[in-house]
Amino acid sequence: MVRMFQLFAVILLIFWTCASALAQGKLRVGLAGQEPFVIKGPVPTGAAVDLWEKIAANNNWTFDYIPFETVEAALKAVSVLMSIRNLNDHEW
Repeated sequence: MVRMFQLFAVILLIFWTCASALAQGKLRVGLAGQEPFVIKGPVPTGAAVDLWEKIAANNNWTFDYIPFETVEAALKAVSVLMSIRNLNDHEW
């Protein structure tokens, strides 16, 4: 059950990153999780990495991975970015 949550969190992070960054050209993709979803190394691999790279290739998207130590850290970063984005979208 924990692994399913982690996979869901990684996929959610990937798709949120896509939606928020497409207009900016190059995507920044958060990379977090455990094997078999994310296998850390000089060149990351794993089920989530394979899925993302196929999606990116099919859509001709360019991207950089942003590594996180834990899924929780990645989700916290997304939360902070969303807060900043909401502040920027607000009319003062």
